[in-house]
Formats: sequence, structure tokens, C-alpha cells
Amino acid sequence: MDERTPVSEPMHELAVATLELKHNREELEAILQTAVDAIITINERGVIQSVNDATEKMFGFRASEMIGRNVTMLMPPPYREEHDRYLADYERTKVKKIIGIGREVLALRKDGSTFPVELAVSQVDHRKLYMGILRDVSRRKDLEREVLEIVAQEQRRIGQDLHDSVGQELTALNLLAGDLAETLRANPEQGAKLIERLGNGLRRSQKELRAIMRGLLPVAVDSEGLMAALSDLADRTDAEEEVCCQFECHKPVAVSDNLTATHLYLIAQEAVHNAIKHARPRNIRITLEASEFLTLRVRDDGVGMKEPPTGKTEGLGLKIMRNRAAFLGAKLTIQPVEPTGTSITCALWRKHETEAPGETSPDPDRR
Repeated sequence: MDERTPVSEPMHELAVATLELKHNREELEAILQTAVDAIITINERGVIQSVNDATEKMFGFRASEMIGRNVTMLMPPPYREEHDRYLADYERTKVKKIIGIGREVLALRKDGSTFPVELAVSQVDHRKLYMGILRDVSRRKDLEREVLEIVAQEQRRIGQDLHDSVGQELTALNLLAGDLAETLRANPEQGAKLIERLGNGLRRSQKELRAIMRGLLPVAVDSEGLMAALSDLADRTDAEEEVCCQFECHKPVAVSDNLTATHLYLIAQEAVHNAIKHARPRNIRITLEASEFLTLRVRDDGVGMKEPPTGKTEGLGLKIMRNRAAFLGAKLTIQPVEPTGTSITCALWRKHETEAPGETSPDPDRR
């Protein structure tokens, strides 16, 4: 063809379509390779056709070690034995038991260790291919176990407190009531003293029971319950610990949702506890304020930290605080302050007070 011969319109359209298809494929490939979740495609026999980079990192195999082999190499028993049967049943009946339905299963690494993953499987249209997306949920499972351990410890503590304080006090009052009945029959004048002792004992039991109930229901079920609970936390800390603890709330802050208020209170309680345990502060200040964001802050003047803890350097208390903040859709920040000390801030978008917890908030640092 002469160079001056014009390219026909169909050939030009085909070239444009081919180039566009190439760009789309490259873009899709880039998305798959940068995804944090493992993405695996298999054929109708369960043979792996492709994997992304996250799959290699998650399982410890190179792509060349997986492609061409059955996907059951990534599964421990009994999932390994069930998988091929599921595929065969679907090809025969077209009844979906896994496809399109997310489920949690165990996966198998190259080193033989297992770990929990969330698995979602879909069928690629017009081709006998299946795509599986796997998300490692090991950290979430660890945190769930840690939370259950904390709950169990708290239940044991409350049971022990009830036994050691209220239980023993009520046993003593029961004996005293018996003595009172006999005394009133024999010597009514001495009964007055026993009645006074009985009343004092009942008041002590009431006080101890209230202290225990505070752990079960820390925030009263009303819009001002959070302010009252934080003020009580500061007062108790100031009275019981060798530290000056104050609560500041310059304008009334109403939190209508008791679940939100309770999580915020427990974040503050954990922050105060951590400060006393690890920072040896002289002063702790709890502040609560509201504008576009509901902001809870606990600041101490203790020994501080060289850098904010993250990941594996965090203790259990900080992990639980982050989990509570994430549940609310709030942002939790931990920062050193000058000249010394630490500030823990939880910022919740006020819009969440009328919505379900867990929705994504705008960044309070970008106001």
C-alpha cells in the first residue's frame, strides 16, 4: 500500500478499539496488582489461571508456583475436599451454594500455617472462569478474642466484687437482723442500737452496689449522661489516685444515643487508666466539646512517648480504643504534647448522632 493511500474508516476504528482495549486491560491489571486483597481466577476444574501480587504476599507462594495448579493447594482440610465437589455440583445443577455468597473460611500458607479469610466468589460472564477475592481477617479475629477475654475478666471481677463486698455485707446484715428480732423481744431498748447498725450496713451495701453497677451501665440513658459520667470519672480518679484529674465542658454537650455515649466514655476511661499506669502524670484533663465534630480529649503531663504507637507497638488498651472509635466512625489520634505528656483525641462527626455508627466521617484535621 502506498504511504499516501488513506487508511479506511473500518481499519481506523479497529485500531482505535484495539488501543482502547489495551489501555483498559492495562488499567485493570494495575488495579488488580495494587489491590490489598488476594484475587485469584480459576477455571471450571479449579485450576488457578491468574493471581495478583497480594496473593503472593498473603500465601507465601510465587505466582509461578500457583498458576496451573489446583486452588485446593491454598486450602486446609476439610475445605480442600469440599471445593472440587462444589464446583462440579454447580456446573451440573447451576445452584449457587458459594458463588455470590460471602463466607468465612480457613486458608493455608506455604509454610503450613492456617489463617481466617473472608471469601467472595463470582463467575466471569461468558467464560468458564471463577474469581475469588480473599481478605485476611486474622487481626480482626485476634481483636475479637481480646475483647471476649476482657469481657470475661470484667465478669469475673464483678462477680468477685459482689461476693467480697455486697455478698459478705448482706450475710452479716442477715445475722444482725436475727439478733435484732431476739433483742426486741428480750430488751427493746437495746434494739435501737442494732437498728442503727442495720441501717448503716444497708447504706454501705447500697454504695458498693452502685459502684459495681457503674461498671455495667457507666452512662445514664439520657442526653446529658456522657457529661455526668465523665465528670464522675474525673472526680473518682482525683479522689482515688495520686493525680489531679479534672473534667472540662464549657458548654453543655448532649449525646442522644446511649451506645455512642457509652463507647466515648469507655475510650476516656481507658485513656485515663493508661495514663495512670504508664505515664505517671501529676495532672489529667478530660475535655468534651461540640461543634461540627463531637470531640473528646484526654491529656496528661506524664512521661510522654518518643513517637505515637502503631500496629504491633500498641498495647491492648489502645487497640480496644481504636476499635471502639472505628465502630463509631470516629477518628482517634494519639500525639505527644509539649513540654511533656500525651493527648488522646476522639473526634466524631455530629451527623452520626442521627445515623448508624460506623459510617465514614470527614477528617476533623481538615476543618
